[in-house]
Amino acid sequence: MKFIRLLLAGLGLVIGLLAVVALLAFIPAVQTGIAREEIGGWPGAKVSLGSFFAGWETITIADLRVETGDAVLTVPKIRATVPVKTALWDRRWPIRRVVAKGWTLDFTPASPSGNGLASDAAAAPPADDTGEAVLAPRQAARFVERTARRMVRDVFSRSRLPAGSSLDEVELEGDVIVPGREGAPPGRIHLIIKGGGLAAGREGDFAIDAAIALVTPGPAITHVTTHGQCSVGFDSSGAPDRFALNSAIAATGGVLRQNFSWTLAAALRRRSDQVGEYSLDLGDGGRHLLAADGIYSRADGRITGTWRIDLRDSDAAPFKRDLPNAGLAATGDGRFETDTRGGSVHVTGRVDAVASQPAAIIPQVKNAGPLKLNAQFDASRNGGRLKVDRLSATLAGERSIVELRCSQPFDFDEKTRALTAGNPEAGLARVSLSQLPLSWFANATGAWGFTAGTATGGFDVRAAAGGFSLRPTAPLTATGVSLRHRDGIVVTGLDLSLSASADYAPSGWHAEIAPLSVEVSGRSLAELRAKLSGPAGAIQPVEMTGTWKADLDVLAARAAASGLRWIRGRTASGDFAGGLGGTSHMTGQVSVTGHDPTHTLTAKVQADTNEEGTVDFLAPVRIAMGPKVSEITAEGNWSNADGDNDLALRLASDDAQFDQLLMITASIAGLGGAAPFEPAGAAQMPLAARDRMPFWGDWVGSLSLDFKRLQTRDRDYFGVGGVLNFDHDSVKSIGGHLGLSRKSVIRIDGSIAFDPDTKSPYTLAAKVACGEADPALLLPKPNDAENPAVEGKFAVTDTVTGAGAGGADLFAHMREEFQITSHDGIVRLLKSDVGQAMPPDPESRFGDAADAAGSFLGWLAGVKKGSIGSGVRKLPPATEAVLDFDNDIAEIGYDHLAITAQREADGTIRLATIDLTAPDEHVTASGAIAPAGNAPLRSRPLSVDLIFGVRGAPAKSLARAGLLSAKKDELGYTLLEHPVHFGGTLERIDRSAWVDLLLAAARKPAGAKKGG
Repeated sequence: MKFIRLLLAGLGLVIGLLAVVALLAFIPAVQTGIAREEIGGWPGAKVSLGSFFAGWETITIADLRVETGDAVLTVPKIRATVPVKTALWDRRWPIRRVVAKGWTLDFTPASPSGNGLASDAAAAPPADDTGEAVLAPRQAARFVERTARRMVRDVFSRSRLPAGSSLDEVELEGDVIVPGREGAPPGRIHLIIKGGGLAAGREGDFAIDAAIALVTPGPAITHVTTHGQCSVGFDSSGAPDRFALNSAIAATGGVLRQNFSWTLAAALRRRSDQVGEYSLDLGDGGRHLLAADGIYSRADGRITGTWRIDLRDSDAAPFKRDLPNAGLAATGDGRFETDTRGGSVHVTGRVDAVASQPAAIIPQVKNAGPLKLNAQFDASRNGGRLKVDRLSATLAGERSIVELRCSQPFDFDEKTRALTAGNPEAGLARVSLSQLPLSWFANATGAWGFTAGTATGGFDVRAAAGGFSLRPTAPLTATGVSLRHRDGIVVTGLDLSLSASADYAPSGWHAEIAPLSVEVSGRSLAELRAKLSGPAGAIQPVEMTGTWKADLDVLAARAAASGLRWIRGRTASGDFAGGLGGTSHMTGQVSVTGHDPTHTLTAKVQADTNEEGTVDFLAPVRIAMGPKVSEITAEGNWSNADGDNDLALRLASDDAQFDQLLMITASIAGLGGAAPFEPAGAAQMPLAARDRMPFWGDWVGSLSLDFKRLQTRDRDYFGVGGVLNFDHDSVKSIGGHLGLSRKSVIRIDGSIAFDPDTKSPYTLAAKVACGEADPALLLPKPNDAENPAVEGKFAVTDTVTGAGAGGADLFAHMREEFQITSHDGIVRLLKSDVGQAMPPDPESRFGDAADAAGSFLGWLAGVKKGSIGSGVRKLPPATEAVLDFDNDIAEIGYDHLAITAQREADGTIRLATIDLTAPDEHVTASGAIAPAGNAPLRSRPLSVDLIFGVRGAPAKSLARAGLLSAKKDELGYTLLEHPVHFGGTLERIDRSAWVDLLLAAARKPAGAKKGG
């Protein structure tokens, strides 16, 4: 792969000279001179060539030499078929065919002269008696290791194929020189590569043949040949992003009793510029000797992944003479982590092995029959020292069984083969823990671990029925325990007590926890009882059942981090049952009781885990707070494959309470390490106290809502739904909607951004819109005999912005601007019923008449305007004018209504402008709705000052009543003498000032002047 990358890069550079070379009429000497001049400045490498000639269809390069920091490529001759016209006119370089033979790619160290090149002596590998180049086994292993590193580096490199370049066919044959051991000459591998198809966005395929002669100690020489297929893929930008190799390997010759053949499958894929995936599988027929796959991180040079083995002692015969034949077969799997920069290796896993003749490798058991070994371990190697942090093993014979579990770490020196244990007195057949620091298990499960506490206890191992039993000599206890989740301390001061037993037999095993008790300062915090069972042998699904209970008051009191302060309630309990293994299925019930016994939460949980570790769950939840009950279904999936709490959650309900919904979402956020909302303003919060983690915790993923009805303190919402997408630094709403009624739907789109390094970590920007808002949601509902106060179709837009130091601080300091518009509606808010408001006046001849005529229904019943009955009881002109005006404005059919309002940080809603335009009326107003604790909007204090302009019939009536001024507004409507104040609430509007104004005008005696 290194050769191909160097060759393509060199060809792309040389081909770029064609535009200049073509102008010189294909003179070889001139082309060579220009080519040498241009490639002399190639960054990152030193390039030289003997000659260069480009025709219309072919390019010939002689004596090409490319030197980089770690390799030297020399090629006697390269012949390439390239459509020069395409390169010149289209600026693309499609290479149809490349042939290069006799080349050398040298990876040996720099020569003593210090010129950075491999010396001629170093480049000459040793030869066997047939004249073939030979290679020591350790050189081969080192070369494989370095080649793997180079492949990883190349796939992660930022180098690109030259724009528009491709390689359809290639035929390469040459030698790769690799370094030898200290003081030993280098080795040589003869390599033949044929194939092609390389291009951006495409995958090239190559056939690879290699021949190696291995030198082993003594007279044994093993020849190794390989034949395989290799594919190299590039993304659309031309960067390498995947590599795959499938090869057959054959070993023959020397003292081998038989020929050996293996298959090798390797793959590498770039997931991002810093992270890649790899897999490796070395097989022998249908048996997988060694397999590994995982992740490589370029940022810290670490390779992590899983490994699997299926080995026999005969597999080592090609590499080691006189290997004892123990009939050994071993299988196993696990995980590993290696630091490619520091050379350390960390391995965890299990191994199952059987030896038909164990005495060949363990002389102490020479009289024993076949042995089976099952081991689990956690070990690291660094600088020739092996450190074992955890080791458990079961060694089983035909009639006996032994359990070994180490209670403390130990070191093994690979050079001296010395083993050093912390406590040599500990026995192997008894599990004995004495003041074991739990901080050794700080990363017990990755996300969870211990930071403080010590453990003491012991178990006896006893043989029984071809297996063994485990019984406690005393409960395992731990005191002063601190539990952490990721980087934060969760709970401190715990005292643990575990009573457990187990039984193992060839047919299977079972264990019982009865119980695990957790206490704090003598108070019971939690208790767990469980039974586990499974078949013997390799890892199989583990069946488990159990019950648990917890005191939530004690847990909340001992919470050392805000991540558990969301917990509310007095007690919790539940049960679980299911199987754990490669795939798992668990069911369980959870019940939580609050300090008020009528406050309860119950849930039935089903969870399935696949082999990748993704958990699919379904949990119907019932929350009751007295008479208020919500039944909410939570379903989705969760994974932690990349270290993130990746959650896709859907919450659905036919009828739910908003505050009860918050209980569920707050609990989920708390599990992600989120802090609860604290009721503190930004001015009160010092910078150090501001949120360092968003209120949604470390969750990433999505939250989908689907509620047919959602009840809040103010009102009920219908058809509530949408999706919230979560990331570490933002929450975005997509397609959010909720119904104010069955027909009025609010659309919500917006986002919250989080940056912990700013003064106000949270910023909010959202837009809320409703195309058909119903005014009856805010205004009083009419009686059966009344019409609505306002009729019409209203469009509402609400722009929301804000910034805050914490979650509660953000929502407490939101600012909103409302735009409300409507066309062709009816307003009945100004009707005063002034006639009914006028008290009877025995001295007035029009008192009873006004009372009758003031009612529209009374007028229809026979009271003529201006008279009463059959007499001549005439109404005063002012009274008649007011009554006429009240009739005119009983229903104002407006053409346009617009309202602009702002919600301020203290909760006040400023009614900046109210503008109503009708044929004969023009109303403008401004005012405010004051905050009133948790009272709904329609119940908060209202204050509005209204400016009334009229024309036509209403203007004539008000003129006769003496209420008009000489002023006109910008639209030509004549204005009332003074603005009119309205108070009360939206639910009960106080019109007293308006009624008083009209009453005063109606009571003016005949002939009185305006204002008199």
